[in-house]
Amino acid sequence: MEDNCSPVPTPEQLAVRAEWTAALRGAYAGKQGRGALRAVDWNTETAGSPVAEYRYCCLGVLADQLRGRTDLEPQGCQYEWASDPSDAGSFQFRNSAGILLKNFGGSRLPQAFMAAVGMDDAQREYLVVLNDGRFDSEPQEFPAIADWIDAGMVVPTGPRSVEP
Repeated sequence: MEDNCSPVPTPEQLAVRAEWTAALRGAYAGKQGRGALRAVDWNTETAGSPVAEYRYCCLGVLADQLRGRTDLEPQGCQYEWASDPSDAGSFQFRNSAGILLKNFGGSRLPQAFMAAVGMDDAQREYLVVLNDGRFDSEPQEFPAIADWIDAGMVVPTGPRSVEP
């Protein structure tokens, strides 16, 4: 059973979704992570020294794509990743003086970012299920998640409805 009560996305939201799904299939392919918006992987070495390689959940890819867009940030403020690699999964909101105003952890995103793609909380939570796997379901890879986004982000209803 599907929820057919989701609002119809605007052309602008569809355009941002298209950029997001292109990133999932392209630039971020092979960089999928689980359990956080972004995580650091220190297993990569260059010339004998560990190098930070970032892994993203599907929502972290969206955050990375939208950060720096001034149309989504109040004037004088910005969204950014935490600068400390040990806190790599934290997405932060700072004012022009660099003061931390809000820290987004786990699967939380700024409301402006969710609005930019026409996403509600149920869709966000379902994306977490798709990315990380829950309720006896296997995690989905970015291309399958991108297909679900392209298909309209309709969240199935019913017991253990976790398959895309």
